[in-house]
Amino acid sequence: MLSFPVSSHRILHSLYGQPHMQLRIELLGTFRAAVDGRDIPAEDWRRARRVVLVKLLALANGHRLRREQAMDALWPDMPVVAASANLRKARA
Repeated sequence: MLSFPVSSHRILHSLYGQPHMQLRIELLGTFRAAVDGRDIPAEDWRRARRVVLVKLLALANGHRLRREQAMDALWPDMPVVAASANLRKARA
């Protein structure tokens, strides 16, 4: 199976279309994220999976995970094919 890194910048690029942005994430209390000082409204996240993935990436060393690491952390008991589909949906 091929693997590729999943990064928070890739997700944010899909939301905002800019390759280099300053990102601020608040994990304690209510989850909040801002790009270049502008808060990301909850409705922009579209999927709860996306929020969970960004939280996981925020805590990961270098803010990057291998695809398999993300799938195992988020859906440990799910078959690989189903977890892979969930990850694609979270990134979309």
